[in-house]
Amino acid sequence: MGTNHPTESAMGHWKEGWLKGYWKGNLPQVIRIIPYSAVQLFSYEVYKKIFRRKDGELSVFGRLAAGACAGMTSTLVTYPLDVLRLRLAVQSGHITLSQVALNMLREEGLASFYGGLGPSLVAIAPYIAVNFCVFDLMKKSVPEKYKNRPETSLATALLSATFATLMCYPLDTVRRQMQMKGTPYNTVFDAIPGSYASIA
Repeated sequence: MGTNHPTESAMGHWKEGWLKGYWKGNLPQVIRIIPYSAVQLFSYEVYKKIFRRKDGELSVFGRLAAGACAGMTSTLVTYPLDVLRLRLAVQSGHITLSQVALNMLREEGLASFYGGLGPSLVAIAPYIAVNFCVFDLMKKSVPEKYKNRPETSLATALLSATFATLMCYPLDTVRRQMQMKGTPYNTVFDAIPGSYASIA
């Protein structure tokens, strides 16, 4: 069982300042998402060039490999902000991003900013690989007259993201467990059965 009932968690956010509590942790997410997306898209194009065959074509495996590498690269670059976002969201009372960061550094050391990095890389690699690969292949299979239409891009993006999320979400749950302060898990192999027990 989880530590908090969803209703109790919602009431906690309500008491912290009406709707404001639901946006705790939003600042580091906003700061993180810009470089995260930029690094991911840029590195995906770079990795696609690396994994192209000699004939210039990119195989399904090449697309998956490029997506996996791009996901891991962007995650590695922006990971401390993701940890700060989670910590800020679960902190009680009014506390700033800089206070959370200083407390982590003082009490837990620099390594705390990378807690759960292993499962994060394991989770994001297949997610971005599947997402980008499915998106590219679906876009490629669309008839030429529909390829440049905005609704085509929207539909393919939604379908590829949905498919990737359904496949990879359990690993994201494990990652969140390992980011929490006082986590008992040292490796992803400890966290997987432990996470299952805590939510079962």
